[in-house]
Amino acid sequence: MNAFTVSQRNSADSLSTKESEEWVYVGCNCEDLQLNYETLGGFELFNNEINNEQDLVKLDENNDQIKTQFETVDMDEFREISKYNFIIEDNSEEYQVLLYPTSEKKIQQRETWACAQENDEVYAGNYELAWAKVSEKEGRVLDLGEMTLNMSRDDIYIVDGKPNLLVISQCEGSVIQSAHYYFLKNNELKQIKNINLENDFVLFGNSIKNLAPSKFQTVEYSNATIEWGFLTWELDAEKEILVNTNMFIIGGKDWDVGRTYFNMWIKNPAFSIPQDYIHPQQLSNKYEITSDFKVFASYGLLPGFEFGIGSAKKDIVNKWGEPAITLTYREGPFISYSSIAKCAFHYNSETGDVWAVSVNNVSTNMAEIKKLLGEPKKDYFDDYDNAQRASYILGDYEVSFIYEKESGNVWFMFYNEI
Repeated sequence: MNAFTVSQRNSADSLSTKESEEWVYVGCNCEDLQLNYETLGGFELFNNEINNEQDLVKLDENNDQIKTQFETVDMDEFREISKYNFIIEDNSEEYQVLLYPTSEKKIQQRETWACAQENDEVYAGNYELAWAKVSEKEGRVLDLGEMTLNMSRDDIYIVDGKPNLLVISQCEGSVIQSAHYYFLKNNELKQIKNINLENDFVLFGNSIKNLAPSKFQTVEYSNATIEWGFLTWELDAEKEILVNTNMFIIGGKDWDVGRTYFNMWIKNPAFSIPQDYIHPQQLSNKYEITSDFKVFASYGLLPGFEFGIGSAKKDIVNKWGEPAITLTYREGPFISYSSIAKCAFHYNSETGDVWAVSVNNVSTNMAEIKKLLGEPKKDYFDDYDNAQRASYILGDYEVSFIYEKESGNVWFMFYNEI
């Protein structure tokens, strides 16, 4: 198996501190990460795609005076022209936050490029934020300056947590997403800075989540060094800064391992790195059922394995080398790697796609498995295996443990798509 590297840093550094020509960040709205890296790289200016501009909003003929005229605004009036309307909590009090234009032009998006698809709803202009308690009519104002908004993307949103964060991000190029963070503090909307008192942050798409009170995690990616960075942040509300307390990096000759963990990170709000990380090399000669097994197995993967249901046989061989065994058994053809938990990948003989994974060397006792996964859907004596079989349904997948009833020792695990 080709090795890949993992490193962990406790510093204020970010992947984004490297030279921009070397580091690029992949943005997506990701239900699943499906990217063609041949199309990535390079930085395109959004202005190159602007054509057929149409004036939509001009609240004052002297546009330069707009931001100084309004110390407060009527929330009902500005709600009608707002582009975004959010509810944010502060000390159990609900606030309404509006993002609206003071001047604006609509952009006719005629071509598809990194930051917009053809016919996306795109606007450019000057924008402000206004906020007030939901019970109040008059709102305070914060000027945002010039921005470009693509209403067809999920670039502006709320991160639920303690506190709630308002994220205002923009696609800056083919793979760069910059972000500004805001939170409510003592009835005031405050912009968050880093320890260098800079207000710009880098995100991998909309990859930010709340882990605990005042604790957040984000993801960055470099396709130059093929490293995935999982960054943990602590919010110092008094100083209004985010402090990077940990950066855990997964990297190597390709991005499959980091992509696997990123997909789990996106799909499961409770999933975090490095807490839920298991290095595949730890699995040598044995396989342990861990607390994150249920989450991974629900998406066609086994914790610690780079490949799972749907992987291609040729990709496995290219990465792990020639298998120890290639056979056809009752489940069909499979390839086996005895040095990696004695696992086997069962594949379709015509397509080469993996439809099942089996493991011969499970070290976890059945009693402990039941504590982790709950009671199985079926638990019966299998005449073919001459042993007890416990089967679980996890999403679109089934996992069966073949074990000795008296001792609970597991002999074999079979994991397949239903």
